[in-house]
Amino acid sequence: PAATCPSSPPPIVARVPRLPPRRDGGRWRSMNFPPDVLERAGLTPCGEACRAHWASFASARQAEAARLDREVPPLLLNLSLAAEPVSGMLFGLNMELVRHNMFAGLSAQLLANRLFGSGNGTFPPRWHPIGSPALESPGLSGRAGTYAVACTSEGRRHATGECGIYQTRVGAGFESGPGDGSAIPLQSGRCYTARLVLRAAARGNCSTIFTAELTDDERGVSLASWAAADVASSWSTRHFNFTSSISTMSATLRVAGRAVSGDRRCSAKFSIGAVSLMPCDHVHGARRDVLRLLRRLGFRGPLRWPGGCYSSIASDWRDGILPPDERPPVYNPPGPFCGAVSGGQFGYTDGLSENWPGVDE
Repeated sequence: PAATCPSSPPPIVARVPRLPPRRDGGRWRSMNFPPDVLERAGLTPCGEACRAHWASFASARQAEAARLDREVPPLLLNLSLAAEPVSGMLFGLNMELVRHNMFAGLSAQLLANRLFGSGNGTFPPRWHPIGSPALESPGLSGRAGTYAVACTSEGRRHATGECGIYQTRVGAGFESGPGDGSAIPLQSGRCYTARLVLRAAARGNCSTIFTAELTDDERGVSLASWAAADVASSWSTRHFNFTSSISTMSATLRVAGRAVSGDRRCSAKFSIGAVSLMPCDHVHGARRDVLRLLRRLGFRGPLRWPGGCYSSIASDWRDGILPPDERPPVYNPPGPFCGAVSGGQFGYTDGLSENWPGVDE
């Protein structure tokens, strides 16, 4: 290195112990180190010689920068040419997935992980099983690594058992950070719209019925319920609107199916590919009240989604113009930001205009 870069100070060579292996099997990078990991790994803090080395290097760089500042080249302007001012719309805000600026923020989506994303194929975070559901892949998007919730029913003795999923309050409400809390809040007298993407196939003398219900379990109140029969074997979407009779910060949504039959030869399989719950007055998936407040603040410029570091791991832009339920989930790398997410407690978002769902830290 000294032959090709003589202006650099000589390097200091020191014995560096091997870092302990990461639990996820990946490689250590500087941005992944917690504050005390170097000391715990047995590394020696920067001593006097080390500090002198970097002080000399910084001084040389500062001297070079000062020299360049003194050599200001002439700037020629042709004042006869008309120019346009720089548009204020050039500036704006990068929308990432941290700190709930999307899910439980600008996004109108009330359900977490509505496309059943699962990084390792285990039961999707934020959801709980009813009966004995399983994950099938690919999911609604047809992409590898995506999932749908699937149930099977065979014979008369399974015909009355429900199978599906439910979501309720997790953690400390909307608290951001590693806790990743989420809940389903509803306001009295407000209209909400629900969307279910389903499919079912049956053999023998039987049929499949899906039911969905929103409840306030603390008060034992049913807020809304729907039923869907004659569901096709290919994915189909059902829409339901309702007006909430009470206000609650922790509603529970249950979606389940069951096979109805008097025939022992009945065999049914039914799947849930996506769910959605938003206020009826949402604006392309965004909260109308938040947009109104942004207008009051005088916000100008684009909201770039995906933006910031998140844009580097976003998938092909073509995925973002697919129908909302067919966009595969995108996973936000949490390690560099919040010290990883523990226990699989992920929150998933739809984002502005119901864009790419991703992990919300």
